[in-house]
Amino acid sequence: MEDKITAKVFLDRFYKDEALQNKLEKETKIPPYTNYSNLCLYILEADASDFSSISNVKDAIKQYLEKNEELFSYSSKMDEDADIVFSVLPKWLDISPDYFRSILNKNISNTLEKKEQIKKKVKEDFKYLKNPPKWLQNPEWKFANGKPLFFIGELDIVPEKNRAKIYVFFNQRDETYHIINQSD
Repeated sequence: MEDKITAKVFLDRFYKDEALQNKLEKETKIPPYTNYSNLCLYILEADASDFSSISNVKDAIKQYLEKNEELFSYSSKMDEDADIVFSVLPKWLDISPDYFRSILNKNISNTLEKKEQIKKKVKEDFKYLKNPPKWLQNPEWKFANGKPLFFIGELDIVPEKNRAKIYVFFNQRDETYHIINQSD
């Protein structure tokens, strides 16, 4: 996944392949982080827009294939690139697989150069009025047409102990505001 086909294409094919789903429903010995009763359910619940979800599915499938002694080709290129990207991303930011692919310059092989290029791209793309968001849950930076929106700020909805917040983003292209609610 991701080296030959995108996660979205893989999941689209998986949703339509009943034979494969039936086979993976029988696989109940799956990694503990899955919290599902079988591998099929875990894959069906995967979010193609969430990088960590796709990475975990890829790992679970790899373990399944190894356990069943299936012949397959595994490329760790995505994992290596992910290590580089996530080593330089700020804690307040989580990115989609599509954005991940867009910031990787395939022509740069030097790790330090890649890191610098990624830092520069993130700084150019993820703009905020005063401060980056302080998320109560996982980061959910809003995008429109594949581009990050401008972060205006956050407001406490329930002031005591940061129990609930709204995060306000602005789409400069169509001059609309977008709100995200989070609570702990």
